Amino acid sequence: GLKQRRMARGVDLVAQRRQVGSQRGRGVDVHREHRAARVRPAGASGRRVSRVGDRMRPPAECRIAPERLSVREVFARQSRPGRRSGAIMLTNDAGELVGLFTDSDLARLLETRRDGELDRPVSELMNRRPTTVPAGSSLADAVAIMADRRFSELPVVDPFGKPVGMLDVTDLVELIPDEPR
Repeated sequence: GLKQRRMARGVDLVAQRRQVGSQRGRGVDVHREHRAARVRPAGASGRRVSRVGDRMRPPAECRIAPERLSVREVFARQSRPGRRSGAIMLTNDAGELVGLFTDSDLARLLETRRDGELDRPVSELMNRRPTTVPAGSSLADAVAIMADRRFSELPVVDPFGKPVGMLDVTDLVELIPDEPR
């Protein structure tokens, strides 16, 4: 109870002091940066200290499906009202992320008149090595990955490789740096 909370708080304070100590000499006031981040999360300080969990869509708002289904079954089951992401995270029987199938992948099938492949297992057509970020990662790092690689979606996974959310460009548009002209 209380003793555990105090101990945990003590650990937090030690880590915080260590961080402040490592920032001394560089003119950085870590406490002020954290306060500024709470007030203006889209500002420079907010971007530096924000985590992916602050902006990711939770699993209930993500499209997640088993890899063993056909493309047609995946899209039929993942139909839901409201804003949707442009990617479906595909999982194995253990719930680990094993692939990603995007709306662009579907469009390519239809544009090249490969409609027959809609009844094939999505595991044969998905991206088997999707780029992911671990839960707890810096939001600034995740946004940089999305901007550099021109991703619209970026899955967020736990230490066991299970999806815990999705970063979607439509939720982050104000954080993506402008391209040099």
